[in-house]
Amino acid sequence: MPSKKVQRKRRKFKTRGGLVREVSYLYEDEERALEEAARRKRCSKSEVIRRALRSYLRIERLRNKSVTLTAASSRGARIGSLAAVGCLG
Repeated sequence: MPSKKVQRKRRKFKTRGGLVREVSYLYEDEERALEEAARRKRCSKSEVIRRALRSYLRIERLRNKSVTLTAASSRGARIGSLAAVGCLG
């Protein structure tokens, strides 16, 4: 009798602050640029990634609420260099 494999939906971990854990793979040059930007701005790599992603997706944060302003077009939107992403405000 063939065994039936049960697929379970993975639940994503969410922090009290509402952050969801997401795992991505980076090329070595991207990792180096990320580490350098985080060191230079004195913030975490996660913060640099969140700010770059928000800039790319044109999402603004207002009063602890996330508000989407516009969806990034697939043709015109590009991520600037991580060095341009400010972590301290």
